[in-house]
Amino acid sequence: LYFLAGKLSDSMDAIFARLGVSVGQNQRIAFPDFEAACRVVWKDALPLEPGEWKALWRQFDNKCTGFLGARQLQRDAYKLSLEGCPKLSTQELAKFASLLDRAAQKWHGFGGDFSKVLVQFGLPTQASISFADLTSIF
Repeated sequence: LYFLAGKLSDSMDAIFARLGVSVGQNQRIAFPDFEAACRVVWKDALPLEPGEWKALWRQFDNKCTGFLGARQLQRDAYKLSLEGCPKLSTQELAKFASLLDRAAQKWHGFGGDFSKVLVQFGLPTQASISFADLTSIF
């Protein structure tokens, strides 16, 4: 579920564009429209069964109304995706970053510039990477 929430959070702009929804106006979204938009945006990348779509939706629609505000959906998808991130101390995070840097140097010759490794995996070289993209590498 955390992976799906991360994927949803990362592609929210495309889903909202497909729905013609504006977060600023906090328009309401119905479940069938949400599912249809996700299927188009994600195509065959995430072949979910109908029950799985409903399970994802229920994570955000606690009152089972069948509708969500765009702002709530965006916020809750992001929060759920963060719950799947490991809780690392500063020391553990530094150790993990050092390990990645050493591996980047050893296997790709790109120590100190991890963005070049991301390119090797077909990921964007932006300044940040989502947790979903990072986990997809591993």
